[in-house]
Amino acid sequence: MFCFEIGPSETYDFYEGRNGWSFDAHIDLLLEHPKILSQLTPIQATAPVNTGLSPENSFLLDGYFAGLLHSGGAYTHPHGDGREEKEFAINVCKEIFGLRYGEISLDKSGTAWTPWFYDIAWDLTIVLFDKRLRRMWLFAITDTD
Repeated sequence: MFCFEIGPSETYDFYEGRNGWSFDAHIDLLLEHPKILSQLTPIQATAPVNTGLSPENSFLLDGYFAGLLHSGGAYTHPHGDGREEKEFAINVCKEIFGLRYGEISLDKSGTAWTPWFYDIAWDLTIVLFDKRLRRMWLFAITDTD
């Protein structure tokens, strides 16, 4: 998980005001910025970036997180009814953006866009933009085979 503070920027305001970050791969261009790319070395990110991100409904984010937690990965099976995972996912969203679902944009991809990913079904990248706090969150998830 990575978080980036975004200061005053006319470019940011333009794309965020139109929920247009994933159109024409603008998120990828943003991730290629030297200050951001240098922080993504733990996931072996290098330019050019081609994440394959597409917009999703931000109100579904806690469901994505809960589903991942409940499924457990490649070699585990779900246990229980998922309530614990859902409550945890809601708490994560509460900590990240205060459950202000209408003030974030969400983009998601299953593309293995760095060598860090295993290029399997559990690869997932989620990018959130918090419109109020001007933060970009990047979640990179994979599993071994």
